Amino acid sequence: MLARGEARDRLIVLASCALALAVSSSLDLVEAIHDYLDGLEHFEADEVFTAFIVAAIGLVWYSRRRLKDFRRELNRRIAAEASLTLAEQRLALAVEAADVGLWDCDLETGRMERSHQLDEVMGWNAADLHTGEDFLDRVHPADAERVRGRVTEAMNGGAYRVEFRVLRSDGSVAWLESRGRVLFDGSGSVARPNRIAGTVMVVTDRVLSAERLKASLAEKETLLQEVHHRIKNNLQGLWSLIQLEKRRLGRGAIRDRLDALEGRIQVMGEIHKALYASENVSTVDIGPQLQTLCEGIRNISPRPELISIQVASDPLRCSLDTAIPLGMLVHEIVTNAVKHAFPEGSPGWISVSLRRAGDTVRLMVSDDGRGDGTLDSGEPGGIGKQLIQSLSGQLCGWVTVSKLEGTTVTVEMPAGLFPLSDPNSSSHHPVLEAEPV
Repeated sequence: MLARGEARDRLIVLASCALALAVSSSLDLVEAIHDYLDGLEHFEADEVFTAFIVAAIGLVWYSRRRLKDFRRELNRRIAAEASLTLAEQRLALAVEAADVGLWDCDLETGRMERSHQLDEVMGWNAADLHTGEDFLDRVHPADAERVRGRVTEAMNGGAYRVEFRVLRSDGSVAWLESRGRVLFDGSGSVARPNRIAGTVMVVTDRVLSAERLKASLAEKETLLQEVHHRIKNNLQGLWSLIQLEKRRLGRGAIRDRLDALEGRIQVMGEIHKALYASENVSTVDIGPQLQTLCEGIRNISPRPELISIQVASDPLRCSLDTAIPLGMLVHEIVTNAVKHAFPEGSPGWISVSLRRAGDTVRLMVSDDGRGDGTLDSGEPGGIGKQLIQSLSGQLCGWVTVSKLEGTTVTVEMPAGLFPLSDPNSSSHHPVLEAEPV
């Protein structure tokens, strides 16, 4: 049995040998240790060397297990880096395909990091240092104040999104759309802006296309106004010819037919006149047209001072295809009331209402007279009744006639003929009252 001190010395030597082998992996060192131990008085070298080999084998086994763990971790990191590289490549391709530039400005130093897309637009060398002020100095003078205002809003926590022009190094002008956000140090009342970063995209082609489209639309509006003006003039010429023909005729059925035809031409002429004078030449505000129309009918009646006409309309706009048949429909119904509802020399009133009611628009023409007697009968009636039925059909409407306390003609039409110009508007047009003189 070895003494306690000798056993302790042996363990120390064995540990030293194992550590030396693990660190240096040198057989020369192992042989030197073996020779040293062989010269010791109380050690047998073969016994110590055997123990040393056993310890070294254990250390190698442990090292291999640790090496396997290290390789596993290394492979995981390599895979993560490969995935990150792939994601960066995809992002770069997306940015390149979208022609989007990136920029990042340090608010403390003013230094601006940017992608090559922005350098190409500005004519900058990628190796040169530029600041945010360098970029703002190249903004078009007409847009500079607006851009700086957006930056100030972003500093206060607002959104940064602005479209502006920049002066390029070759003297040309480019339109840019920039979006970004400010990054803060800290939070709450102690937050301090330290960076502003975002994207920039060249939108010159889009802006120029929009300007060309706007100019084209303006030209189209002008041409349409000219068309309406010429149609109105042609109708006016036709009306004048009818006037000349009427002067050759005395009172009679033919004169009455010409009077009716004259009124219908006037309706179409007034609508084209309104479209010519309107900024929107595709739709007409039908309420004022009905007011003008009814006032004209009252003025040409035999005793205008005895008839009162009231017109009330919701703010409804419609196309020419709806406005003309609707105007002629109102003309026929009101003219019929003026002619037949009131015996000669008796006063009366006529009410015209055009209101939206859910999915329909309701036209109601009421009078307090005796009525015609043919509108609600099954008889074919004259051309006026036929026109009322035909025009209602053009408007996809249906006609009902009520004889309670006078005559009320109601025409229900689809609301789709009158698109909402202002969904939030609830106001009505002023009511026109043509009071007896």
